[in-house]
Amino acid sequence: MRERARGWTLLEILIVILIISLLAALLMPVVSSARRAAKKSVCASQLRQLHVAWSLYLGDYNGSSGDLATWAPRTENLAPYVKNRSVWICPLDPAEDGVFQEDMQYPTSYFYLKRTIAEDILKVDSNPGLFACTLHENCRNPYINGSPEGIICWGRRALLRVHLDGSVHPASYYPICRYDSEGKRVGFGEAFWLLFTDQFCLPSFHSDFCTNWRPCREEDIRQRAGDG
Repeated sequence: MRERARGWTLLEILIVILIISLLAALLMPVVSSARRAAKKSVCASQLRQLHVAWSLYLGDYNGSSGDLATWAPRTENLAPYVKNRSVWICPLDPAEDGVFQEDMQYPTSYFYLKRTIAEDILKVDSNPGLFACTLHENCRNPYINGSPEGIICWGRRALLRVHLDGSVHPASYYPICRYDSEGKRVGFGEAFWLLFTDQFCLPSFHSDFCTNWRPCREEDIRQRAGDG
């Protein structure tokens, strides 16, 4: 007479469930990291597409890459060369549809090199960033007051830049603080130009700024982030 197959006991089932749960917990960070890396690659590709669009715009109107005050990479200028508006939206943008910026015709995730600082930056950096994406770290409050006019997230930030020569490179943005003669912090600030260049002091800046302002110390960054 054939023996009846023995079923699983409750303890065995619980052990299998536990093993599967542990494996899932171990794999989740890997999957999440891979997904984030893929989105970063998409963002870099989109930044390159925006640079190509800007280059075509310059070519059609005989513009000069050294004259950003006239040939600013605004959405209204590049719209004919960027048919898919999703190119303007980083896949890591929690706002999904981006936000409106000054001089932009429709929402975007990316900051662009504004005409107000372009000429000054070009005096000290021949290959600054044209567009910058600041969404490559987790952020509690992506846009201050719903607008990218306030740099996102207080603290040192990882970002991507596409430069005038079309290359895309990772970079860092950091907040700035004013310190007195005794090294005591007496002010906080945002340095929009540091999204596009690593040059801290620009030619038009007063010498007092270059002397008394500098990247914030880590303890000051933590304090400011806790207050925000």
